[in-house]
Amino acid sequence: MDGAVAEAPGSIQTTVNALKAYVKQEDCAVASESLLALDEIIIEYQGLTDLRPFTGFANLLYLDLEGNAITDLRPLAVLTGLRELTISANPVVDISPVTQLPVLDMLIMWGTKVVDFTSVPDLRTITYLNVGANNLEDFSFVADMPSLQSLYVTDNKISDISPASYLPNLTTLNFDGNLVKDISSLRTMNNLIYLYFDRNQVEDLSPLSGLTNLRRISAAQNTIRYILALTPLKKLNVLILGSNRIRYLFPLAAHVELLSLDLSNNQIEDIEDIQNLTKVRDLRLNNNTIRDLSALRNLTEIQYLYLWDNPISNGQIARTDDNCPIEGEISELVREFCTSQAIAPRKKILPHKRQAPKRSIQTFSAR
Repeated sequence: MDGAVAEAPGSIQTTVNALKAYVKQEDCAVASESLLALDEIIIEYQGLTDLRPFTGFANLLYLDLEGNAITDLRPLAVLTGLRELTISANPVVDISPVTQLPVLDMLIMWGTKVVDFTSVPDLRTITYLNVGANNLEDFSFVADMPSLQSLYVTDNKISDISPASYLPNLTTLNFDGNLVKDISSLRTMNNLIYLYFDRNQVEDLSPLSGLTNLRRISAAQNTIRYILALTPLKKLNVLILGSNRIRYLFPLAAHVELLSLDLSNNQIEDIEDIQNLTKVRDLRLNNNTIRDLSALRNLTEIQYLYLWDNPISNGQIARTDDNCPIEGEISELVREFCTSQAIAPRKKILPHKRQAPKRSIQTFSAR
C-alpha cells in the first residue's frame, strides 16, 4: 500500500480499500503503518478477490477472510507467523498454499470449493480444523493429523466416522448434518469432551457408555429411543436430545451436574426421573405428552423453560398444585407458568434465547 495505489488494478484496489476501511484511515501511508502493527485482521463479506496486499503484514497471527470471492491463496504463503486462518465461504479450490504456514494452529474453511484435501495433513501443527459444508463423503485425510484436538466436519455427506478414531488427542468432534448411522468407532475415543452429531441417523448410543470424560453431547434429530448408555457419563453438563423417540428418562436420574437439558420433541410422559437435577438452568420439555410437572418442584435454578405443546400446557389437563407446583422455593418461571390463568404465550414464560458468540469455539453446534 503506497502512493501508487490509485493506479492499482480493480481487484487489488478493492482489497486496499477494505484494508483502509478496517483501520479507518484514508491515507495509504497512515493506513499501512496502522496495519503493520496489527496481529489480527478480520475482513468478511467485502468482495475481496486479490490477497496480494496482505503479503507485507508479517506480524499477522489471526486472519479472517470469510465470505469473500477469493480463489487464490498463494499470497498468504509468506505469512509464516499466522496461527489462525478463516477462509470459509470463499470459492477456494486449492488449499496447498496454506500448508506452507509452519505454525498454523487453526484452519476454518467451511463452504469452499476445495475437492482435494490430501495436502491438509501436511499442516502438522494444526489442532483445530473445520471443513464443514464441503460436500465431503470421506474425511480419511485427517488420520495423519494426530495433533488435532477439535474437528468439525458438519453438513457434509459422511456416513463413516471411523477416521476420527485415529486422532488420540481429539477432545471436540462435531459431525452435525451428515448420514451417520453407526458411531461404534467412537468407542475408544476416551479423550472426547464435546460431541455433537445433530441431524444424523443414529439410534444406538451404546458406544458412548465408556466415554466418561464427555461433558457435552448434542444428538438432536436422530432416531434415538433408549439412553441407558448415558448412565455412566456423570460429567455431562449439557445434553441435547431434542427430536428423537425417547420415552424413558431413568438413565438421567443421577446426572446431577447437568446445567442444560433438551428433551423437546420426544415421546416423554413422565419426568419424575429428573427431579434431582437441581443444577439445571436451561430445560426444554416442549412437544411431549407431559401431564405432570411436580418433578420441577426441586429445580430452583431454572432460568430458561420450554413447556409448550404438552397436555399440561395446552389446556388438556387442569393445573393444580399437585401437578404444577406454585408453593415453596421453586423457580419463578415454574411458578409463573403454573399460576397463569390462560395458556401463556411462550414469550411470557421464556426469556429471550441467548446468542452464542460468533467466533466461539465451544458451542453446541459449530459449522
